[in-house]
Amino acid sequence: LLKSGFIVIGGGGGGIPVVRNGNGDLVGIEAVIDKDHTSALLANALGMDYLVILTEVEFAFLNFNSTHPEPIRLAKVEAMRQYLAAGQFAQGSMKPKVEAALNFLKAGGRRAIIAGLFDLRLALEGKTGTHILAD
Repeated sequence: LLKSGFIVIGGGGGGIPVVRNGNGDLVGIEAVIDKDHTSALLANALGMDYLVILTEVEFAFLNFNSTHPEPIRLAKVEAMRQYLAAGQFAQGSMKPKVEAALNFLKAGGRRAIIAGLFDLRLALEGKTGTHILAD
């Protein structure tokens, strides 16, 4: 499909995880299918140079919940690791996106972009979004 020019969506969340209990009944369990990490793994497996994660906000921010959030426009992996270690990104929000981007770059990707859902073209042109580059 990729070679034919189609955009392929190969992974995503959803569904209800279940297991069989001791009586053989299906019961729901807690589990998360993380779409960001799935996308990074798929992009690396396909040898992609870029990973683009589209989300609800235009950038990853420093001090997001403060009165003066600062958009991260361009950063290297090491800087993003430091921000991650400092707790700048919330679990269940921006943290898994940043982790997926860093994993993608560590495994050979060239650039990871986190951008607003409707900003794909502008992000690819470098006009918006958080662009993360390998060190």
